Amino acid sequence: MKINSIKKTVLSGLIYGIVTFALYVLYTSVINLILGGENFIYKDQTRDIINGLSFVATQIIATILSALVPIILLRYKNITYYIASIFVSVIIYIALLSGVFLAPGFSEICFEIMTKSPMNSFDAIVYGIFNFPLGSIIGIIINVGVNFLLNRKQ
Repeated sequence: MKINSIKKTVLSGLIYGIVTFALYVLYTSVINLILGGENFIYKDQTRDIINGLSFVATQIIATILSALVPIILLRYKNITYYIASIFVSVIIYIALLSGVFLAPGFSEICFEIMTKSPMNSFDAIVYGIFNFPLGSIIGIIINVGVNFLLNRKQ
């Protein structure tokens, strides 16, 4: 979607924030499934390798996946709309991430769901707070370059 109006700015920010969060949840769930429910960060130790998959590799993959989202989704004509769109997406991502970690305090049902969820681990916190935002920043920087080249040709 070309970001060239206020409506498209808000819409693309919403889509970008929701897609990034959904990718984070999907990635965390898939990694948890691959690892057989085990976590890299557990009590006082951090394990290097579980089931042939290293912790560093999972972090790099998470960063690359989250960097692809802005490159694929965000196209713009005006840098002001682009910055506003990123601001909206950051607010949405933080709201969704906070909601996941605060939801267990609201009801017993949410608590039961969260304790059985792959999101209930320090690995998920690391992916959500460090890797996915870092990847998004890298993707945004790459996207500025890509859009500069695309807009320069027109």
